[in-house]
Amino acid sequence: MSIQLFLRPLLTVRLGEVDASLKVFGDSPFWLAFRFSLIVSAVLMGLALLSAIVVDITADLKRQSTTDALTGVYNRRGFDETASAWIESGKFDPICLVVCDIDHFKSINDDHGHPAGDRVIEKLSEFLTAHVRQNDIVGRIGGEEFAVLLTECAPSGATRFAERVRALFEASGAEALRGFSTTTASFGIVDHRPGETLQQLMSRADRQLYAAKKSGRNRVCSDGRNIDCLAPV
Repeated sequence: MSIQLFLRPLLTVRLGEVDASLKVFGDSPFWLAFRFSLIVSAVLMGLALLSAIVVDITADLKRQSTTDALTGVYNRRGFDETASAWIESGKFDPICLVVCDIDHFKSINDDHGHPAGDRVIEKLSEFLTAHVRQNDIVGRIGGEEFAVLLTECAPSGATRFAERVRALFEASGAEALRGFSTTTASFGIVDHRPGETLQQLMSRADRQLYAAKKSGRNRVCSDGRNIDCLAPV
């Protein structure tokens, strides 16, 4: 603006005489340049606003494509992408993977209805997210199945985490189902091996989850030379 005020007298002076005529002023180089600058500024502002809107929409679509609508944690795609990147970076070793599955979930839906089943899923998700740290990753990878990537965590720490969540979830069943029943979940734990992909890690974790189901459900099984399952006390 200060530049315009400085240039205006110079551009409107013709041979040392100031023409006061509005028509002449409207045709003056200053006024033409000023109007052109306003048009350019408006176009640039519009483009900047449009770019910001596009960026917001793109980010929102990306969040929707990687987030589970019911729980707000990662969906399978979001978990796989993020967990794979964390593992490949090598910055978060040691890493453990915890997978868990709600026991007898079909019976919960059949006996109490799908809204009750949704409440149970949300409750387990709340416990998982409440007990992880900033660089840990929680994902709902199936209907009633979750996975948690625990970074900079030894198997003993992962076992304590899983057992804590298991006990809390069991105690909350009456609340989630309006006092009609209890809920339990089974957990499988493995620690990441050098060079192992997420898919290989998930495969081993699923075997531990199956072992927990097979040995009675509502317990934590970890990977080792011998399967170690922690049954509820």
